Amino acid sequence: MSEGTQAKTQTRVQDAGS
Repeated sequence: MSEGTQAKTQTRVQDAGS
């Protein structure tokens, strides 16, 4: 459960940085 949420957050951070 925690891994799924963290994975989405990390992907969002990369999307914003791109």
